[in-house]
Amino acid sequence: MDLGQRTGLVLAGGQGLRMGGVDKALARHAGRPLLAHVLARLAPQVGALQVVTAQGRALPGFDDLPLHWLADAPPAHQGPMAGVLAGLQACRTPWLLTVPCDAPQLPLDLAERLAAALAGAGAGPGWGAAVACTRHPGDGTARMEPVFSLLHVDLAPALADAWAAGERSLQRWLRSVDARPVVFGGEGFFNANTPQDLRP
Repeated sequence: MDLGQRTGLVLAGGQGLRMGGVDKALARHAGRPLLAHVLARLAPQVGALQVVTAQGRALPGFDDLPLHWLADAPPAHQGPMAGVLAGLQACRTPWLLTVPCDAPQLPLDLAERLAAALAGAGAGPGWGAAVACTRHPGDGTARMEPVFSLLHVDLAPALADAWAAGERSLQRWLRSVDARPVVFGGEGFFNANTPQDLRP
């Protein structure tokens, strides 16, 4: 699966309540907005980039990048599943790689490892979805990281149907389509949820 077959989707449509109402994508971490960190690590892994924001508005400071700005599937502020649905419906490549805007250390081999889990898979359970997982430090069990997923665009109708039926849990939906789990170390999945998580 080459880069031209993958679109990267950054989920940045949250309300940032735990960040004090500040747009989380623009919160500064280590001298740059969180979104800048995420795009720098995501861009080399994909051939095109989408960003989901509230009402699909472009964020200041990113005018020089080839980004396609999207709005969540309505109704707004219903969680990451809304952004993934919008991304899948707008995607013009066979595969969509999803990440959140608050993960400045996301794995540089995320796409490669998720794609490897699907390589050679034919039609059937799990053929069109892979999801990152991390090991729980206590008991070693794998925990799903649902916003870090690689999805085939053919899953768009199934996700739309689930959304219309009232499903709002991305994790539950990924389980329903038998997404293949791929275990990573946990450090790449640090997410900045509060001002205390940010570095100057």
